[in-house]
Amino acid sequence: MTVNTGKQAITIAPPAENATKARIVGLNEDASLQKDMFLKLMIAQLKNQDPTAPMDQKDMMASMTQFSQVEQMQNMTKAMETISLSQGVGLIGREIEYKMLDKNDQGQVIGEITFTGIVDHVKQSGGSIKLVLAKPPGAPDDLPATEISPADVTRVGGA
Repeated sequence: MTVNTGKQAITIAPPAENATKARIVGLNEDASLQKDMFLKLMIAQLKNQDPTAPMDQKDMMASMTQFSQVEQMQNMTKAMETISLSQGVGLIGREIEYKMLDKNDQGQVIGEITFTGIVDHVKQSGGSIKLVLAKPPGAPDDLPATEISPADVTRVGGA
């Protein structure tokens, strides 16, 4: 049986004689089932199950529990990203102290260097947040802005 999820067609192979669950063919090992895909697959399994051997209630409850847990984790991740972004915005205009690793010519870490800077704005890309520091007075125009992770901040000063 094939289920069209809109973006991808998934083939569900019937279970082997001694197997208890159908296997899903056509997904990569690291592919995550999204909510819509999960529900479509579950509905397709229920519609196409053998009436003489219906899905075990325990298996069905386990699937629904996993679905609920994944959804809760996604909601938590979104909430954490929002919190991190709002904390970063709260640093705009404030002086921060941060550390960076000092490396030798071979790339080996030989220590840490402490810097200070004023947060100019916050940038979010690809799920990560970066604090973009204001250029120091007199810095050349072609000097790229310094971007640091909020995790690298060691001290926050006043405005």
